[in-house]
Amino acid sequence: MRILIFDCETTGLLPSKPYIIEFASIVVESTTRRIERTYSTLIKPPIALPPVITKITKLTDAALADAPSFVEVVGAIEHEFKEAQFALAHNMPFDFGVLSGELARHNHGTFPFPPMERMLCSVQLYFHLHGRRLRLEEWYTMATNKPFVQTHRALDDVMALHEILCESGFYEMSFVSE
Repeated sequence: MRILIFDCETTGLLPSKPYIIEFASIVVESTTRRIERTYSTLIKPPIALPPVITKITKLTDAALADAPSFVEVVGAIEHEFKEAQFALAHNMPFDFGVLSGELARHNHGTFPFPPMERMLCSVQLYFHLHGRRLRLEEWYTMATNKPFVQTHRALDDVMALHEILCESGFYEMSFVSE
């Protein structure tokens, strides 16, 4: 089964209708845990980056100046979702929300998201084990016994989540391995 793990970096938080400034994903074959495809792109927003976002991500307006717009990359992002039976994000309500917001903002119409029951949030899947929402860097260190330097960059977060999922037995869960 193919699982798309994705992350978005944005100009802010919901419900302020932030713009996506970076999108990254990997497609994982669940039976082998092998990464079949990696996609990552910066995205130029139509507004200046708030200073707090530059501080968190280290991305600047200059770094995004030559990046494509969301409209220019939406087809590639759509391609990443097309073959996935599951989509997973560390904070799915946020990542799904900002991606849906961008699609609506640009009147994109239909998008090949998996059915909602196959849109998984890793924080919610593992909440019962920890009794709270774990930050990615905390969970990574717990799962791998290695330190994780949080960069707040989309591909780094996606790769860290994949490593956590490998260590936590996610790919062996019956609903994923069927």
